[in-house]
Amino acid sequence: MSEERFLIEKKEYVLLKQAVSLSSHHTPLTENKPVVNLKEKLQRAKIMDDEYMPLDVVRLNTMVTVSLRGGAQRRFLLVMPSPGVCHKDEVSVLSPLGITLLGSSVGRVLSMEKQHLTITHIEQKRMTENSTFNSF
Repeated sequence: MSEERFLIEKKEYVLLKQAVSLSSHHTPLTENKPVVNLKEKLQRAKIMDDEYMPLDVVRLNTMVTVSLRGGAQRRFLLVMPSPGVCHKDEVSVLSPLGITLLGSSVGRVLSMEKQHLTITHIEQKRMTENSTFNSF
């Protein structure tokens, strides 16, 4: 993982720190590489208030379109992990892809297991007082 800083919204930062903490209670961090990767990434984060977050940055509950080498495209919704059924277009923020997507912006090229993905489009779902994140 690169050492660059990335932007994260303050409430999402707190939620993700709680997820890391809860995960470490169930499984030792030494045995849970995705959680360790997320924890390390959060340590490099630049935390911002919601109103100052750019719209082209991947956040929780963001629909991300990526193009693969060869022109194929895939769409993902970045979500908190939740027990039960995971929809095929959802990517957990605790997965290797989710951790890599978090904080990235349009035009960013991501290297994932011998594959290169380019973020081509981001659809933000602005949070309202009545909306919630997927549960952890």
